[in-house]
Amino acid sequence: MKTNNLFVVRSPLQLLNAIEAREYFSCQNTVLLLMFNSNINNTNQMKDLVIDKDWDQIIEYDEQKIPKYLSLISQIRLVKKLKQQRYNYLFSGDFGTKNQIIIANCHPKEIFILDDGTTTIFTHEKLKNGHYLKNLSFGKKLKLYRYLLAGLHFRINQPINFFTIYNLTQFKKEKIITHNFEYLRTNKIKHREQEDTLYFLGQSLVDGRWMSHESYLKYVKAVIDQYKQKIIYIPHRSELVSDELKSLESEKFKIQTSTGPIEITLLNNSNIPSGIISFCSAALFNLSKIFPQAHIQAIRIKDKDLLKAQATVTKLYDFFEGSDVEVIHL
Repeated sequence: MKTNNLFVVRSPLQLLNAIEAREYFSCQNTVLLLMFNSNINNTNQMKDLVIDKDWDQIIEYDEQKIPKYLSLISQIRLVKKLKQQRYNYLFSGDFGTKNQIIIANCHPKEIFILDDGTTTIFTHEKLKNGHYLKNLSFGKKLKLYRYLLAGLHFRINQPINFFTIYNLTQFKKEKIITHNFEYLRTNKIKHREQEDTLYFLGQSLVDGRWMSHESYLKYVKAVIDQYKQKIIYIPHRSELVSDELKSLESEKFKIQTSTGPIEITLLNNSNIPSGIISFCSAALFNLSKIFPQAHIQAIRIKDKDLLKAQATVTKLYDFFEGSDVEVIHL
């Protein structure tokens, strides 16, 4: 029986990292499992990123097309189908219940978690501290125990490694392999010209009640006042653009909506941005690797302007320090 390499992804950003991992590890006999959900934009963008000839086998698992009462049975069938093959590497875009069951039952020689924004940082903390089974809620434990009845298990008895752009601290036997999107940069943006445009990445800080609307607008206005080049403001997918923010539009400041991850949006542009700015978005770290020519900046939110999650925000800024993302004060 031949040995395959399995890639399990459920978002465009995870897929970008899967492609990078495929090339970095020079994987042959590749099996790509695309996990689709209710996010149609995610599904379409993932399909657009897939080049069929680059993968030996592609499996599409669309959760929306499966009746709820058949969901568990369908998952079990999928895992049992996958476990019939032998795997060298297994790459997983996250560590949710479905992915955990796949990892636990496929018995690859090595396991790697792929990046998915800030989720990667907190997943590493959870796994590093051994909490992924210890502190589960009753509901999550119940979900896991159901698989035992089908002859599957959920405990993972080998190191869980990371293929990442982040400077994660190695813990015990895990491997931390870092990359800089070298394949993506070489094949997607090598011959593009740079445009004199600043991309301002919006965040749903007001909607999430991390900041007041007044404070958020204050920072946006400060960027407009302090930067001379044309500014394109791209709201976060979950951000509600207020009338006050729309009223700031001018020849210099334009709002441009995006239907998917900003990494994909900017990759689809014909030119390379001269600058990218945001608050504490992990996308800045990704973009600093994809577009090393661009000036990447993170606006430090003053403590008095944060309504909650100060520790989480501080941790994100700490990740930027010492990287290609410049933390600035307005």
